[in-house]
Amino acid sequence: YVYDVNILDATTTNPDVTICGTQTAQLNAYGGSIFNWSVVSGSPMTPANFSCNPCNNPIASPAVTTTYAVVSNLSGTCDNVDTVTVFVVPSFTYNVTQSSTNSCLQDPVQLNVVSLSPAGAYTFSWSPATYLSNPNIANPVATFLAPGTYTFTVTVTSPMGCIQTSTLSIVAAPAFSPIIVATGDTAFCAGGTATLNVGFAGG
Repeated sequence: YVYDVNILDATTTNPDVTICGTQTAQLNAYGGSIFNWSVVSGSPMTPANFSCNPCNNPIASPAVTTTYAVVSNLSGTCDNVDTVTVFVVPSFTYNVTQSSTNSCLQDPVQLNVVSLSPAGAYTFSWSPATYLSNPNIANPVATFLAPGTYTFTVTVTSPMGCIQTSTLSIVAAPAFSPIIVATGDTAFCAGGTATLNVGFAGG
């Protein structure tokens, strides 16, 4: 038996989105060429909280949780309408610290997400995970095996689904070998002194 399956186009938008604070939500619609948006429930649709209409990729900035419907000019047997909800949840504050902005090779640098408010069961994701002791905790340790500048991004997610990100950079300096040389006499009576000079290969 041979079966033909015809896939017809349909109007769809992106999955539901969670924002917090002053964040915005990028919406996208597919299936059709003209897209009209309307509010099913939540904030009124004004230029202050909805960047364009009609369009396929508006930016939504609702003050409260809002469900939008999009209708396209698609003709055919499939639906030409879809909905998306932008959940507006409380924001939170935090700080990101590091024990040093410069590191020698293989010297650990402590990274920390601190002062989280309000308190709660937050989740953490550091990127890239390379050189970190654990990319999924608030306080990983970074250790570097090659010189260079390393930039890390931490994504913090609140129990309500609010997501915020921060970045920090660390410079790992090349390894060096100190050269200690005694000048003048190296044999002297008790109580005497010797002068030591420290030099570094390569300056």
